[in-house]
Amino acid sequence: MNAALAASELEPAPEYWMQCLKAGQEEALAHLMARFEKPIFSFLYRRLQGETGVVQELTQEVFLKCLQHCQRFENGRPVAAWLFTLAANAATDHLR
Repeated sequence: MNAALAASELEPAPEYWMQCLKAGQEEALAHLMARFEKPIFSFLYRRLQGETGVVQELTQEVFLKCLQHCQRFENGRPVAAWLFTLAANAATDHLR
């Protein structure tokens, strides 16, 4: 079995880490960032047509908002959809 695959099978689902974050365990944010930072960056990079510096800042902003507003996350919803909504809103705000 592939070691990376085995490790990912042992990693709790993003919804678990969001519940931890909502319970005040801020270290859970590092797990969410490890899972979603690259996909969020790629999404923003495509959306903003390669403005790398801005994309890096907005990616960090997405995770800061995740931490600040985690209580707004609705249990049972996909974490990925919520994070990508935060990213889309950040990109839209930037383009205004």
